[in-house]
Amino acid sequence: MEGKDRLAEWSSRWDDGRIQFHRSKVTGVLMDNIDYLSNGKKGQRFLVPLCGKTLDMLWLADQGHYVVGIEGVSKACEDFFKENEIKYTETDVPDIADGKLFKSEDGRILLYCCDIFKLNKDVLGQFDAIVDRGSLVAIYEQDRQRYITLMKSVLKTDGRILLMVVEYDSNERKVKGPPRPFFRNDLDKLYGDWCELREIDRSDMMPQNPERFGKQWGLSSIWNIWYLVNRS
Repeated sequence: MEGKDRLAEWSSRWDDGRIQFHRSKVTGVLMDNIDYLSNGKKGQRFLVPLCGKTLDMLWLADQGHYVVGIEGVSKACEDFFKENEIKYTETDVPDIADGKLFKSEDGRILLYCCDIFKLNKDVLGQFDAIVDRGSLVAIYEQDRQRYITLMKSVLKTDGRILLMVVEYDSNERKVKGPPRPFFRNDLDKLYGDWCELREIDRSDMMPQNPERFGKQWGLSSIWNIWYLVNRS
């Protein structure tokens, strides 16, 4: 799928309010593992790919870190700053058609609004940590290797990743789409040659919304799993 088609699909989700992936609170697993991700330091650079308007970015900035988000839908970027009453500027991104950079007044939060695959290390720089809550699982299968290549290029040699995935039988799902399932062997293929993965949390998602996951999606089970990933 071409970049403009990917962005159009996600834009329609935001316009229609179909953003069940958004959480109205800071991710608990992030708060529990911030010392590991930041190596106990302040002023670290965090990347939040396909960030939406997650409150994780505001929380990270409040902890004294610098945050760069990547998002394909301008409404999500605008909502983040407006809903959190953060003053910001909006400028064009050089050499990226229709690319926009939303920047908080204090410079601690930058959101790049464009096709994620138009970005690279020269634009983004490198990061001490990446918070991936819903990014990898949203990427189309044919784009996964490109995504991993980008993440690898922008993560420092001693960098760390907080990664969330879901596990379910894709053959059971009635309507295909994100979040797409990843089992440990899938992750080993993507990260195994340059990272070490450690599972830190696993929770059953079915009791949270049996109507959606069971009846609508047709799944017999679905699990939410968190990993800590560090470059090896």
